[in-house]
Amino acid sequence: MRPIRLELKGFTSFRDEAAIDFTDLDLFAIVGPTGSGKSSLLDAITYALYGEVARIDGRRGSIKEMVSQGQPRMAATLEFSTGEDRLRITRTTSAAKSGQTKVLLERFDGEDWRQAGEGADRVREANAAVISAIGLDWEGFTRAVLLPQGRFAEFLVGDASKRRDLLTELLGLGLFERLRKRAGELKTQASYQADAKEDLLAGEYADVGEDAARIAADAARAAAAREAALSDALGRVRDLLAAGQRAAAELRELSAIADDLKARADVAASVVDGLASIAEDLAEADTVRDVAVADETRLGSATVAARDALEGAEAQWGSAPDLASLRTNAEQLRALRSQLADEAASLVALESSIPSLRDGASAAEKDAERARTQVDRAEGAAREARDALERTRHVNLVAAVSSQVEIGASCPVCGAEVHELAATQGSDDVDAAQRAVADADAVVRKAGEQLHEAERLRDASVDQVRRATEELASRTARSVEQQREANDAWATLVEGLGVDGDPIAELNRRLAELQRMATAARDADASARTAERARIDAEKAHAALTGRVTELRASLSGVPIAALVARAQALGAGDLDLAQIPESADLPEDSVELASSAVTLHDALGASATDVRTLVQRRSASEEELLSQARDALSGVALPGLDAAAERGLAALAEQVEGAAKAAVAEARSAADRAETIAQRLLASRAMREEVGVLRERAARFGALAQDLRADRIVEFLQAEALQMLASGASERLETLSDGRFRLAHDQDEFFVVDTWNGEEMRSARTLSGGETFLASLALALALSDQVRSLAVSDRAPLESLFLDEGFGTLDPDSLETVVGAIEQLGGDGRLVGVITHVQELAIRLPTRIEVQKSPRGSTVQVRT
Repeated sequence: MRPIRLELKGFTSFRDEAAIDFTDLDLFAIVGPTGSGKSSLLDAITYALYGEVARIDGRRGSIKEMVSQGQPRMAATLEFSTGEDRLRITRTTSAAKSGQTKVLLERFDGEDWRQAGEGADRVREANAAVISAIGLDWEGFTRAVLLPQGRFAEFLVGDASKRRDLLTELLGLGLFERLRKRAGELKTQASYQADAKEDLLAGEYADVGEDAARIAADAARAAAAREAALSDALGRVRDLLAAGQRAAAELRELSAIADDLKARADVAASVVDGLASIAEDLAEADTVRDVAVADETRLGSATVAARDALEGAEAQWGSAPDLASLRTNAEQLRALRSQLADEAASLVALESSIPSLRDGASAAEKDAERARTQVDRAEGAAREARDALERTRHVNLVAAVSSQVEIGASCPVCGAEVHELAATQGSDDVDAAQRAVADADAVVRKAGEQLHEAERLRDASVDQVRRATEELASRTARSVEQQREANDAWATLVEGLGVDGDPIAELNRRLAELQRMATAARDADASARTAERARIDAEKAHAALTGRVTELRASLSGVPIAALVARAQALGAGDLDLAQIPESADLPEDSVELASSAVTLHDALGASATDVRTLVQRRSASEEELLSQARDALSGVALPGLDAAAERGLAALAEQVEGAAKAAVAEARSAADRAETIAQRLLASRAMREEVGVLRERAARFGALAQDLRADRIVEFLQAEALQMLASGASERLETLSDGRFRLAHDQDEFFVVDTWNGEEMRSARTLSGGETFLASLALALALSDQVRSLAVSDRAPLESLFLDEGFGTLDPDSLETVVGAIEQLGGDGRLVGVITHVQELAIRLPTRIEVQKSPRGSTVQVRT
């Protein structure tokens, strides 16, 4: 991925529109004073691509905090290339409470910009398309391409599992998961095809089996045997017409041979009886074994399918404990929302009570005013009573003085001559005035007590109004915040589950489905084990019966035939067809065919014994005896009109037998043709069964491949190999950056450094100082960017960009000089490298600077070469 042009507006310190053209840039520094918005340029890139910013730390709904203060929305447009594609993404977010985000992903077709497919104007689909095009999600992008403040060293010393997840994305190791799924699909396809062929065998070829073929073959053999028997009988009848009696000695020996043949026929009969006793058991054992094998194969496939279904559901939804935990959280969240709703109702009630409290406070204030007026009036009346008392006392004092003064005398007070005496007033008036003062004071005290009580009630009412108002404000603020958090959490849960309805119901459904799948997998496995035991038992029973058949065959094969036949023929029995007795050494191993051969051998031996005896009788009898022998020769052949022909003589009998023999030839040919047709259909059904076996084997092979491609096997191996190669590549760069002191190694999911200045000591990369950590992280980031394309398991676009946003201030002058030299070399390998720095020595060494300037109106950018 390589950026081409960045445009932003209303984004943090960039209130007005700003743009950077990266077309001709390879190596540059982003400089500017603290707070000017240097890091915001990198934040704008991740916001445009993924809708996320590192400094927000993933808090949902908080991305709108990046909107410039006072602006209605923010927008960022990034044009970039990846491989042969040229893409442009525009993302905007409102500063309103909802924080609504809109997005549009476009592709340049060589002439114009067009929407990059269905859903490219929806956030989720556009984000997925960006991840697919770049090959990295936001976490991977901020560890391999854009390294923001606080995340530079995470790939070196961060969480090992996250490091492996990043490698999975960078190297395209998800390919093996897709291969595993494809193998599973091929396995299912082969199983379906095998099932279809088995259905065809059970339908169209249901009447074509070993039994049907055997019956047809037996019929053909019977027809052929009848033909042979009639031909043989015809020859014998003809022989009887031309044969005579043999010598007496030959007759005695022939009789002995007949007895011997009969004895051997009895042996064959015992074999037939023995095979007959186990034929049904052996057929049943064959059936049981075939059914057990089929059941074992079918149930084994069912077990694998059930396990695959369970693993697929767990991969999509998570495990049952995870879902149960999520359901508990959802239920707690729903309870919290219900409590918040009750709190809201309580706040409404509290707010509605405040006006009445204020009315009470106002009434208490009026009562206090009235009490204060009463106090003022009472105090005025008390002052008037005291004034009256003073006047009364003065008058009494004057009267007392006047009682000692006469007219014409000098006044004892002023010394003037008294011309008249003033009127006097008695002590009763003073007492009345004092009582009036006491009464007035009592009224004042009572009015004061009433005023104190009224003011106390007024203060209490005012304080109650204040407390209620403060409580309403405090609880309202807390409730609003809690409701926002609860609603955000509920929305997150609903979005994460991808449901429109009740998420708890969906979680219950998924838990029930997982439990059903787990039960199905356990039941299928138990059934498969039962089928395996049944198959083993059936094979043992079949082997025991087969052994018994082998014993019977051995007893039958020990019967010598050729010597007896040769001797009988030497004694003049050449006209008897003794050579047609089957050789016991050529007996078949199949029990059914062996039984048929035993029957044939028994019949042949018995017939031969009879023939020999007949020959003996014929040679010693008259023409009537010869005719009787002919009848005996035909005794095993069903021949209509035999008696009538015999009454006409041996010639007529021979003619009758000859006609029957010709008819037997035609019947034998017809039976042979029908047996051949059934045999061909049987071959076709066998071929189809072989195809079923091949398909079953294919299903098993792809099932095993799917197991081998599980992520915890091959992916972990490739991740480990990639980490070793990255450590090796980074070690070369780190040796240069650290002046030969450090090398990098990887072991047990952790990076280590080898300190050559301390006896090749190996220690964890976490023990490095700040500057040393920066150098090691830079070396690893460069190695990752260099090797990601060669390490990937599939063809992918290279990482053509690298942005660094921290660390240079921690370097000593010598290390800084080494790092500057290394960064300068990066500008010549076709990769775009941007560095955010406050270090002047680094900034002036790079060929291009993107200067960020701040002002009260907002920040601006300018590219200087």
